[in-house]
Amino acid sequence: MKLLKAVVKALPWLLIFTSIAIYAHQPTPPVTVSVKVIESGADELLAEVTVTPNVNLDNARFVVKNQKGLEAEPKSQRLQYEAGRSEVVKVRLKSDSEEPLRVDFTVTADAKNYERAGGTSRRYVVKNQQGALTLVTGAQLRDKSRKQAWEQIEKSQREDPKKGESIYDIISGPLKEVDKRQINPKLVEPQLLAPPAGGIERLEHDVIVDSTKDNIREVDPITVTGAFFYVDRNGVTRPLVNATVDIRDDDTFGDEQLTSVVTGWDGSYSAVVNADDGWLQNGRDIYARVRTTNARFRVQDCGLFDSTFSWTTDVREDLSDGAVVNFGNLQPGSDMDAAVMFQDMNKAWNHMTTTGSQDPGFVNLCWPEGATNYDFSNVNITDGDEVAEDVVLHEYGHAIMHNAYDNNYWPANAVGPHTFCDPTPQNRNLAFTEGWATFVALSVNPDGVYDSASWSWNLENNSCNNTNGKRDETMVAAGLIDMRDTASDGNCSSGNCDPSGSNNVSMVDLWRDTVFAQNIDDMDEYWDVLCPELSEAQHDDAITSLDFNNIDVPACQCTAELTFQQSGVSKAESAGMLKSLREFRDVGLLKTTTGKRMVEYYYKHNREASEVILSDPRMASRAYTVFSSVARNMKAYALGKGKDGPLLDEKAAAAAQELAKQLGEKASPEFRAAIFEAQGLIDTASSVPMSRMEHILNRPSPK
Repeated sequence: MKLLKAVVKALPWLLIFTSIAIYAHQPTPPVTVSVKVIESGADELLAEVTVTPNVNLDNARFVVKNQKGLEAEPKSQRLQYEAGRSEVVKVRLKSDSEEPLRVDFTVTADAKNYERAGGTSRRYVVKNQQGALTLVTGAQLRDKSRKQAWEQIEKSQREDPKKGESIYDIISGPLKEVDKRQINPKLVEPQLLAPPAGGIERLEHDVIVDSTKDNIREVDPITVTGAFFYVDRNGVTRPLVNATVDIRDDDTFGDEQLTSVVTGWDGSYSAVVNADDGWLQNGRDIYARVRTTNARFRVQDCGLFDSTFSWTTDVREDLSDGAVVNFGNLQPGSDMDAAVMFQDMNKAWNHMTTTGSQDPGFVNLCWPEGATNYDFSNVNITDGDEVAEDVVLHEYGHAIMHNAYDNNYWPANAVGPHTFCDPTPQNRNLAFTEGWATFVALSVNPDGVYDSASWSWNLENNSCNNTNGKRDETMVAAGLIDMRDTASDGNCSSGNCDPSGSNNVSMVDLWRDTVFAQNIDDMDEYWDVLCPELSEAQHDDAITSLDFNNIDVPACQCTAELTFQQSGVSKAESAGMLKSLREFRDVGLLKTTTGKRMVEYYYKHNREASEVILSDPRMASRAYTVFSSVARNMKAYALGKGKDGPLLDEKAAAAAQELAKQLGEKASPEFRAAIFEAQGLIDTASSVPMSRMEHILNRPSPK
């Protein structure tokens, strides 16, 4: 029966991978813009642009934004748009350029509740094989240009294998010097640094020799230094942080990978390699390559060649022992957007790891892709959406939730079309997962406004006034934001506001102590896990903040805390014991397979357990004995006081067995199954030293 229930719960998730591909994606924009070519000639084409408003629009204008060298007619046009009624605009484009030229078909408008309302679709004008103009997406253009470059490389290598071009001419771009006047020391902020990405790229196995293990740095050293920068969306030059820098030796018959380091807070790097260039060689020929990757996140082109974005320096030849090579201050000469999104992910990873006290795990981003979404493997960003930081961060939010759920679970029905302030209630799971992703974006980038490429929505002063609450992603996102931020919105004088302030909820509670606790489906389950983590003041303000966003939640039912209260211990003593219990959970149970399951059982059934235990003073007393024993022994173990004894003393073990027996008689069938599994650990917890519990808790689960 237990296996059957697990299969039933996982079935919608399994169907995602056994039928049509479904993704977690962006909210539906106010306007959808689609494009197709209906006439094509040598120097002009006619495009049919279909504009479909998804909400009622005011002051709507259709605009064509094109690069120099491309003529468009019409350039702009006013239209009256009504929700659900498509309009078609025919646009003639003329060009005699041999180079691809970008064109954006855009709608700008006003709409109820939106800060900005609109939609956009980006294309490139290129010539097809017949020499006629056509339109392609950014992903198609990149694959086409790379295929042509590869064909040219194959041709040059056939003509002269020694002098022919290499794979680097495709997968690695140029670097250029940074104007020193653009480097502002005030922009250098302390950040958490990730380990560099190890090894070499998959495409390089035939052309690069990985000599990192053979490189003895202490002998005949060569020091390599420099700094890398990028230009952000506002045109500001900033340090490129946490990028992997490969130090390589340029050799005739295959370059050598010598070592890899990561750029620091100020974009600088320093590496030491040996000067042994091998038999019949006259000194190292050193160059550096910077890649948008490390051990925690990566930005790559997932198209034809599937490679990480990278840029390569010039080569410093015939270096002698003890040489110091300084490549200076450099920035990408192409694909700057890849560096920008890499720093978006760097900012998000730093925020969730430091502020949230939990490393979110590895996330891979692909650009340019055909659509923007999270496909449960990669974050995908379409050409045109890279301009919006919140879009990148929203999809990153989906990815880290999936990581926290052990990469094998996603709430049922939490995919499909959705939009802010949906006129009809959303599925609870969809509302929660989408609201969570938006919350992550505005936690990393805390301006209160979600900015997409062509539209914006203010979440801090949320204009959505529906009563769907837990069934609307807008309300879920706004509720999570209001619990964490310190800026009140609403009218507090009338009692209708978000009481943000000193009692706000920490990111540790909202992220590490909740999302990592179990596979949460909806806002109700999230609250059941979050609520016991809060102090009394936080609890009251959190309920008010959620209620302000039409999210109704009950008072906390933390079994341990309630038993402490009923036993008459002081608030200070209760807080101390709860701290030790949570520490045991975080550094003990959650690091083991069985322990994770016990934590999940606790949060899933704590409301039922509390009601049963508190209805009988004898059960409450036994529960207090068990919880206090765990808290006391955990505190002693953590402080290194006393001997390495068991988690439960003899009295607590007896109380635990009796409590389990009584609970089993009154519990629901699902709770009873959890109690039965937990009973098997009581004897172990009372006889095995705490230092040996990890091995036991990591044993395979019972069949």
